[in-house]
Amino acid sequence: MKSREQQSRRVFISSAALGTIGTLGATGLCSASPGPNANTGEVAKGEGLGWGVSLRPHQLLCAICSIGEGEAAEEDDRIKAVRENPDIPVTLVCNAGDIFAFQDPGPVDDMPGGPGFNRKLDLEILQRLDLNPGATLTARIILHRIWDRITSLSGICDLGEETSNAWKSCPKSRAGFYEKGREISLKYAVPSCGSQVKFSEADLPKAKASQALIVPRTWEERMEEKRKSLEAMSRAEAIPMRPHLLLCAVCQYGSGARPPYDTDNLPEMIQFILKNRDAKIKMADGADWMMCAPCPSMNKAKGCVHVNGYDGLPNQLIDIRTLQKLGMAHGDVMNARELYQRIFEKIPDSNLVCGTVAKGACKGPVWDEGCGHHSEKGEPYQPYIKGRELLTKEFGFAV
Repeated sequence: MKSREQQSRRVFISSAALGTIGTLGATGLCSASPGPNANTGEVAKGEGLGWGVSLRPHQLLCAICSIGEGEAAEEDDRIKAVRENPDIPVTLVCNAGDIFAFQDPGPVDDMPGGPGFNRKLDLEILQRLDLNPGATLTARIILHRIWDRITSLSGICDLGEETSNAWKSCPKSRAGFYEKGREISLKYAVPSCGSQVKFSEADLPKAKASQALIVPRTWEERMEEKRKSLEAMSRAEAIPMRPHLLLCAVCQYGSGARPPYDTDNLPEMIQFILKNRDAKIKMADGADWMMCAPCPSMNKAKGCVHVNGYDGLPNQLIDIRTLQKLGMAHGDVMNARELYQRIFEKIPDSNLVCGTVAKGACKGPVWDEGCGHHSEKGEPYQPYIKGRELLTKEFGFAV
């Protein structure tokens, strides 16, 4: 009878993991698809549909600790999957019981020590991350939360007081391996589009040798992508752009950004449409390679991982707000000059769209797109105001 109950529980956990990933797929954080079995440590591989891993929270801390130790031991396939693609969806599972029993993985992946020690270990980590058991986010987002919120293993793997043999600290928890691994990880992490802009091919061997879980794009790769994307822009029938980047381009212009620009192609786009009266723009859904090709925060799947991996989500909201203000939809094509005239008429201040907080909502890390102006009643965002003024004259608009 016990075996049958365990089997039913295993099936239920798999179904729960699938439901979690499917729900998040609607938000764009990961795809709706059959997820990995929480009990087996399975890696569901692929691109788009059908990928993800389940991990105990302590396993990610152990991976960081191993970086600091310089350990070359054989690595768990799930950690390898994170290293190969930091934006793989990760479901954090632990033996929480009670109302979270649906996702309990059982003793698989337990550390040495009793069930109480292992439960405490994972729950302490989840509390510091402010995440619940069964939460699914990209590995990059979880790792940045770990690096930001867990600076040492005190109170986690290092229990301090050891009250019995069942409650012993991890022998490595006081060796400084985690702290060193965190330092190495942060050295190579890419929290924003302004990070790692000079990381080059010459830096790559050292970064890979460090076993860092996130390795930046190289300067050479980014500049080659910039060259290709600018050539494509010059030939495009309509330049694809996610809507809010049209406003970002104005802010950059007001701040003095001009070609060549290291981290995106917005200044080049502005110059192109100033010189080409017939240029057209197509409203793109999501990060567009033609604008973002050289960005340190564009990942292998051409997704936006700015702001510790979160930015694809607030950017989607800002895109939709921009479309609403303009009375347009994704896929619409419009003459670029006419489009900017509409933008300057309908969006006199970027506070009306970018970074604003809806009534009743609070500013938080998930929805903070990094611009820093978060109130429709706040002071006008001066780079946009100045850029709008300058470009109005450049285009010859009467606004």
